[in-house]
Amino acid sequence: MNGRKARVCMLGLIIIGGFFLASGWCQQITSFERKRAQAILHEIDADVRKHYYDPKFHGLDWDGKERETEQKIDQADSGNKALSEIAALLDSLNDSHTLFVPPQPALGHDYGWQAQLIGERCYVIRVRPGSDAEAKEVKPGDEILGINGYAPTRKTFVKIAYFFDALRPQTSLRLVLRDPAGKERTANVAAQIIEHHRALEDHPFAGGRDIRAKIRDMDRFRHMLPRVVEMGDELMILKFPHFFSASRKLIL
Repeated sequence: MNGRKARVCMLGLIIIGGFFLASGWCQQITSFERKRAQAILHEIDADVRKHYYDPKFHGLDWDGKERETEQKIDQADSGNKALSEIAALLDSLNDSHTLFVPPQPALGHDYGWQAQLIGERCYVIRVRPGSDAEAKEVKPGDEILGINGYAPTRKTFVKIAYFFDALRPQTSLRLVLRDPAGKERTANVAAQIIEHHRALEDHPFAGGRDIRAKIRDMDRFRHMLPRVVEMGDELMILKFPHFFSASRKLIL
């Protein structure tokens, strides 16, 4: 895979269709970007036809969907929107093991905070010092009730992260938060725009690396998350895959 192309992988995760309507960094699409998106579409179409496990595509009219996507790319008003149409095409397969990895963007981004699910609830676990998130008083322990209008749940959290991190990065995210005291508030948190080389180092979805490395990054992140099962209102079973000491060394 070279820097001009993206690939479809037959493992990983897929984004949910409603996210394709959200706005991202909507710079006007250039003729080069539109041609590149069409080339990516044709390459992915060929990959799916060659490698997809079900040659009948679950009864989906793949030919019709591919032509429709081609037309939508011609009408897209931004590069991110064009790539979202390709992701929507793959989403129509309704297959959780099909992943679209978009090309690396010219600029990376850092929202300045990290979140994690605990049970069915989503909490801020880290805030980067000096970030706009810190300036807006986003703090570890705040529960996230909404991210740009989407409620993070166990079913949607990874998909939301994929959409806003990899496919349609935003200049800012609107967070609906609830602090430990139960007070709710809204914070519009701006992203820090970072240079290409930093995005490559810091971001699991950044391009420029072998596709297998990207998949390993996502799998590694997913397996590091604690697993939670709630047994009624009074019992919750929590399993930690790893424990870390204060020196950040793995405790076996």
